Amino acid sequence: MMVTLEQAKLYLRVDCDEKGESLEDARILSFLETAKTLCEGILRMSIDDFETIPKTVDQAVLFITANLYEHRENLDMQVVEDVVKRLLSPHRRESW
Repeated sequence: MMVTLEQAKLYLRVDCDEKGESLEDARILSFLETAKTLCEGILRMSIDDFETIPKTVDQAVLFITANLYEHRENLDMQVVEDVVKRLLSPHRRESW
């Protein structure tokens, strides 16, 4: 299962109303989609191709999402990419 909005909000410690909604939902969903795309580029495959998504893939998605959310103004994407490559390297394909 791919990381859900609810899982991301919990990871990010985003305050929600009684319905579990936040003013940040659209932004977080956008960051999740960006994180998924970045991970797929590194993996050289769609995350949806996994029969069971490895925990390290979910962690990479959450790591990217958190960095995009928390460091919007001054994100060092090279540092993020280096960490994510290490997380995903066991699952990376030789080519697309």
